[in-house]
Amino acid sequence: MMQTHRRILIQSLVALVLGIRVSSSTPITGQPVLMRAQFAKPITVHTQPWYLDRIGAPHSRIVPYPSIIVAVIDDGIDAGAPQLDGQIIGIVNIVAPDQLRDESGHGTHTAGIIAARPGSSGIRGICDACQLLIIKAITNTGYGSDLTVARAITIAIERGARVINLSIGGTADTPAIRRAVADAIAHDIVVVAAAGNVTSTGPHRYYPAAYPEVIAVSAIDHENRKASFATTDRAIDLVAPGVDIANIDTSADGIGVTQGTSTAAPQVSAAAALLRARYPMVSAMGIRRALLSASIDLGPPGRDDTFGYGLLNIPRAFAVLQRSTTRANQR
Repeated sequence: MMQTHRRILIQSLVALVLGIRVSSSTPITGQPVLMRAQFAKPITVHTQPWYLDRIGAPHSRIVPYPSIIVAVIDDGIDAGAPQLDGQIIGIVNIVAPDQLRDESGHGTHTAGIIAARPGSSGIRGICDACQLLIIKAITNTGYGSDLTVARAITIAIERGARVINLSIGGTADTPAIRRAVADAIAHDIVVVAAAGNVTSTGPHRYYPAAYPEVIAVSAIDHENRKASFATTDRAIDLVAPGVDIANIDTSADGIGVTQGTSTAAPQVSAAAALLRARYPMVSAMGIRRALLSASIDLGPPGRDDTFGYGLLNIPRAFAVLQRSTTRANQR
């Protein structure tokens, strides 16, 4: 029996939406149904990466901890970006012959947030000691499918990723992606996904962020308020800055400023990678618990559907694991 696939529409509105959503069209059996992307990004002046201080990102490379492989499943990469020189451990293009370079800049920007080397502009990644596994699962004309995303997750597992970043999502709970995510969790991988953005059709529940094992990340603005485009959902675990996020991209000068939950998710992925490097014996679920328990509560006391457990805070997460490992060693 042929597997059922859903048509997925990837839509990005200027200054509002960077992400993927699934349309409500009728499921089609047979060949994988295509996804279409319409990426756009706001045109703004370059701003310093304010979000780094907000989440407590380290100011210098954390050594001598081993590098951690972070898989970035997106629409490609500018492999020649100077600030990614030496950061990419592998590239897989599963939508070839589509070119690897992401014309939208989305994949390059996501990768830069995680691991860009420090540059003269002040732009840098959070975990510049991390190694990036780039998996292009979306074409430059915006096409892919639930099967390409699921295959990308499987490749990340096979290539030894310890963290998977998915700054993409859809409103359909598809069997292929659900199984792939479950397999990643079974292989002790931290899976992080953008919680999704409000579109012209209203708020939605987004997958894979909605799966309980995945760390679902929404976005805040400069004032620690919910970003105007951010959705609310009971699946949200954490928030991170998602407005005026400056990092590398594929524009003429190589730097762009964008916004969306797509830009918040890689901050959490980078934090998870830092923790995994420092505490390699801690499980993926242990990393998840540390990140959630160390977050700064922004809404009503306790977890809520706007901010989840709170704002990502990297130093506090390190402190949580330091205390837990100290107690374990004293037993």
